[in-house]
Amino acid sequence: LQELLGTSSTDALSSTSDIWLLGKCYKLSPEESSGGTDHGNGSAAFLEDFSSRIWITYRKGFDAIGDSKFTSDVRWGCMIRSSQMLVAQALLFHHLGRSWRKPSQKPHDSKYIEILHLFGDSEACAFSIHNLLEAGKAYGLAAREWVGPYAMCRTWETITRAKREQAEP
Repeated sequence: LQELLGTSSTDALSSTSDIWLLGKCYKLSPEESSGGTDHGNGSAAFLEDFSSRIWITYRKGFDAIGDSKFTSDVRWGCMIRSSQMLVAQALLFHHLGRSWRKPSQKPHDSKYIEILHLFGDSEACAFSIHNLLEAGKAYGLAAREWVGPYAMCRTWETITRAKREQAEP
């Protein structure tokens, strides 16, 4: 847990403060977490939960975006990546439930892999940065441009509506 929080965060580990993650409380106090049968308490349970969340951050080396030569979103893709994480987490909750944890050994759940694939960095992946930028053109989304939350929400509305219409018979 110290590695996750950073070496300057040792005070947080020695305190009896609770840690909250997506609505779940983890108690670090040894008195409250030892001897109980609730596996939702303690730093080990927190780490298991935290490591089960999908992390989407800046990337480089992917296929060029549209007609541009951009193969990285470093320094400009933060709103896009954070919105991808939000949607990925919502899909995990919806399909696998809040209590789902990524197994320490492979193979991973097929639904988990399916969700990950939606966010790959290629036009073949439904919610890729490529497809989000294309769907968000009407809201000002463009490679290397800053984008706000309103434009990002409208982009998600556009792309999910288009995917739903494609799926309808």
